[in-house]
Amino acid sequence: VFAHELGHAWLFLERIDGLAPPIEEGFCQVMAYLFHRDSGSQEGRVYMRMIEEDQNRVYGEGFRNLREAVGHHSFVYVLDYIRQNKALPV
Repeated sequence: VFAHELGHAWLFLERIDGLAPPIEEGFCQVMAYLFHRDSGSQEGRVYMRMIEEDQNRVYGEGFRNLREAVGHHSFVYVLDYIRQNKALPV
C-alpha cells in the first residue's frame, strides 16, 4: 500500500494531474509491483501475482496497460509521455 500511495504523492509533486483513473492507478500499481519485485520476498511474489491478476478495470487493467506500454518503450519514456499527453503511448 505504501509504494502505491507513494506513486500518488510523486505524481502530485511532479504536478502530473488530470490523468484518467486507469492511468493514475495503473502507474501506482506499477510502483507497488516494482517495490514487491525488488523485495525478492515470498510475500512480495504473492502481492505481485495479486496485482497481475486483479480484474478491476481501473487497478488491474490500468496496471496491465501501463506495464505493456513500458514493455514497448522505456519506463522514462512512458512517464514523459504521460506527463505531456495525459495518455499512454501506443
